[in-house]
Amino acid sequence: MSPHEVLGVPAGADEDAIRKAFRKKALQWHPDRNPSPEATTRFQECVDAYETLRGRRAAPPIEPPVRTERPRRARRRGADVDLSFRVASSARGRDARLQVERDDICTACDGPWVGTTCPGCLGSGLQKVLQTLLRIGLESTIRCEVCGGAGLLPPDDCTACYETGVVGRSDWVTVPIPRDGSFVHLAELGLTGLSGGRRGDLNVTVELTPGLDVAVPQDVASSGGRIHLDTPAGPIRLRIPAGSRTGQRLRLRGRAADGTDLQAVLRLTTGRKQGS
Repeated sequence: MSPHEVLGVPAGADEDAIRKAFRKKALQWHPDRNPSPEATTRFQECVDAYETLRGRRAAPPIEPPVRTERPRRARRRGADVDLSFRVASSARGRDARLQVERDDICTACDGPWVGTTCPGCLGSGLQKVLQTLLRIGLESTIRCEVCGGAGLLPPDDCTACYETGVVGRSDWVTVPIPRDGSFVHLAELGLTGLSGGRRGDLNVTVELTPGLDVAVPQDVASSGGRIHLDTPAGPIRLRIPAGSRTGQRLRLRGRAADGTDLQAVLRLTTGRKQGS
């Protein structure tokens, strides 16, 4: 069969179509995934066809992989997460609830660090190629065009991250506001580690700002409502908009001691509204 027939692409297929077809065929016949006795031979045919259609041959020739028990991936510590928020200066020594949103590694498939060994580079992430220049064969190393240098192809059946290796996460965390200084370090509240590795840390910068510290139960901040608040000009029923966050400011007209406007700085807490 011709290289086009091996990969199942038409004669005029472009590089992107050839690469996608090679990836599909290589996954189909990869000895780590296909127990068929002819898998190794068919896999090598796919590699040879791909190299031929790409206009170069591997140097040295790619050897067919031997089916062995795959070693476990090394554990890796997760990345740290940095964020900042502001509270009233009078909130020193108290706690605030923060919603931390970030892209995290998919725990269903362990992100892009597990999967089938890339058939294009056999896990190295690099490809050695021979190119001819002025009738001289030159060997060079390039990043693998099949896996993009990762050395692995992500699982093709993960419905949690749709093969991206990343999912969105949103967690509520309690941050103690320091009495002095503006930095808080919270261990193991960052991104998930790889292959069971330790989670990263959460680094929080706290900005202290003038204003009235207003403690708001998390359930009220989420759905909205009213809370009792004592101000220098007397008590009021303060309306809290739905979806309020720690650090959000509300203007209280004429509620300062001198009759001017007062800035209220919301600080979410773990408590619940009384009577709920």
